[in-house]
Amino acid sequence: MSDSIFSELKRRNVYKVGFAYLVLAWVVVQVTQAAVPAFNMPDWMNTVVFFLGVIGFPFALFFAWAFEITPDGIKKESEISPEESIAAHTGRKLDFIIIGLLIVGMTYFIYESRFESNSSESVTDLTVEMKGSNKVSKDPKNASIAALSLAVLPFVNMSDDKKQDYFVDGLTEELLNSLARIKGLKVTGRTSSFAYKNKNIDLRAIAKELNVNYLVEGSVRKSGENIRITVQLIDADSGAHLFSDIFNRKLVDIFAVQEEVSQQVASALKLNLLYKDNYYSSALESLDYIAVEQLVKARALAKLYNEYGINQAKAILISLNEQYPDTPEIMGLSVFTAMLEISATANVTLTSEDLIQLAQRTLELQPSNADSLYTLAVIFDDFEQTYHLAAEYYKKGIQQYPSQEQFHIGYFRLMRLQYIPCSEILTYLDSIQLNMLSDELSNQFRFSTLRCLDPQAAERLQQLATTENITKFDSPHASALEAFKQARARYQKNPNQRFLTGLIGYYSALNERGKVKQLLQQVDFNSKGFWAGFSFVGAYFDGYSLPYMSMDRLFDARQNDQYYDLHYQYALVMWDLAKKEEKTSAFRRRILALEPPQWSIEHLRMTTPYLTLLHHMGDRERVNHYTNNLLPKLADYRERHPESYYYYKLFEPHFVLATLAENFSLAQQLLDDTPQDHEYWVYGKTAKYTFADKLNVPVIKEFLQKIKTDTKRVRKELGFE
Repeated sequence: MSDSIFSELKRRNVYKVGFAYLVLAWVVVQVTQAAVPAFNMPDWMNTVVFFLGVIGFPFALFFAWAFEITPDGIKKESEISPEESIAAHTGRKLDFIIIGLLIVGMTYFIYESRFESNSSESVTDLTVEMKGSNKVSKDPKNASIAALSLAVLPFVNMSDDKKQDYFVDGLTEELLNSLARIKGLKVTGRTSSFAYKNKNIDLRAIAKELNVNYLVEGSVRKSGENIRITVQLIDADSGAHLFSDIFNRKLVDIFAVQEEVSQQVASALKLNLLYKDNYYSSALESLDYIAVEQLVKARALAKLYNEYGINQAKAILISLNEQYPDTPEIMGLSVFTAMLEISATANVTLTSEDLIQLAQRTLELQPSNADSLYTLAVIFDDFEQTYHLAAEYYKKGIQQYPSQEQFHIGYFRLMRLQYIPCSEILTYLDSIQLNMLSDELSNQFRFSTLRCLDPQAAERLQQLATTENITKFDSPHASALEAFKQARARYQKNPNQRFLTGLIGYYSALNERGKVKQLLQQVDFNSKGFWAGFSFVGAYFDGYSLPYMSMDRLFDARQNDQYYDLHYQYALVMWDLAKKEEKTSAFRRRILALEPPQWSIEHLRMTTPYLTLLHHMGDRERVNHYTNNLLPKLADYRERHPESYYYYKLFEPHFVLATLAENFSLAQQLLDDTPQDHEYWVYGKTAKYTFADKLNVPVIKEFLQKIKTDTKRVRKELGFE
């Protein structure tokens, strides 16, 4: 009997209809989950669609059993003879339908897993990015309690009209549902929470029973069409109120009020529990909680440091700027995001000049705006000529926000860019309140400075320190080979245009032509950003097939018509193009119109390539004057600060200046005194063009041979040959 029933179920395609229905229902639910937020529909739509799907399942099975689709329409199964039945033909059609639905479902599943996980992981779980956020306890005693576990207690109806209980309970449920969707927050279910309705029990006892860290309670008071909702966040351990606010609304649409208030409260609780940061405290004076949470998301997206994240952040900020014009917090984050866009992508929404104007406008509205202070500091530390302005903004940031590490890091790096003696940096570190910084950053600063002054003390600190990545800021002393490996890892993790350009330079220096060709295919040479220009320059002297970029285009790609900022290779490539295009006079005028670096140790990073370019342009008088001015300063620096001289590798620009002054005996002495473990391979073919008119000078021959020998050594070590 049972076999005949199963056979009949199979003949009538009940199994296939049921399976097709389940697959179709799953697809509909997934589409609904994506469509609801996209079209700003209420969240309860997801629940409605799910329950309709569940309710429809038995009806689908019933119709599959009782009816059959025939060429004449739908007929009862009892009215069709076995000879007239086309159930087998219908079954084959259902097979194709099921296969099609499975393909759609699998395609969606693969898309969601492959393409959305990377972006959403960094954006939705913002607790990792925000300083001061709560971390999951590793103590096995507390393993049963999530670090962010919370219960929403039934709100109290304070009105005389007890009929309002349904509205109050609905508000509690809406809030509970909103909080339950927050990643990283464990929310106790409705049944457990509502068990405490109308019960006068100590809150700490409730928290212990529910096994949560936080409680949310509130009350609702109604008078006519006016409604006042009070919400409080309570620490379960101490019973202290961590957050409290009042929401006054007009009760025009009950469901709209429930949804809007629950979203505001959910955002407020996230700001208090997940996103603890003083970037947003002042924003709450002019923005609601939802808008401030959007700022949080925009910052996290921008800090993904890739085109996807930055574009998403820009979209959020454009919308916020339209809703809340002239709001400093939004303007400041817009400036910060645009600065990251220039730094990491091939796109340019705002030029450096635009950024400076917008940042200064923001500071007029809010003199302590952290994003604008930091952005201005970063822009100005790109140019030796404005180092003093960068220092000014970094110091303002440190004064205003002593616990925000980005200002300390920026100023520390700026001192190193200026070759400030390590002893002076150590004095500075002793003068600031390092207890305002994390132990990790304090150890990183101190280690890299001790590495310069007292390597043995640095080793002892490294052995005793319990913090990670203690060598992070040891770049002047770090191995170039290790720097290459780190650059390769950064690009693999985040293949943005900045990291791509750097990797092209390394592979070019290593004569790894196949890899360079492969990377060049990833460059958008039609972009407006300057990374395309740097990639072009990095491969220019190696004879690769490149899309043509003119001297003027390379000059304009710098997006700077005020300061000289051309490194060796960029300057030499532009000069070579100017000669090929017969535009040497025009190029010379443009170069001399730029403000040059000062003739000091602090500006040596750009002074040396500037004088090298003047030498190639034939300006011997100016080159001799300034090299003769700088060489004694370098000799004096080496005598007074020998540890800093070698730590910063100042023997490199010292050697170039000696050759420019044609003091080849000094150049030979400097080459002989260079540490034996110095890595020459990083100079690549640029050195050959730098000393193009001195290739027969013995010390230059020896220098180029060292590059060739060291390159071969590194290639062998990396397995390239």
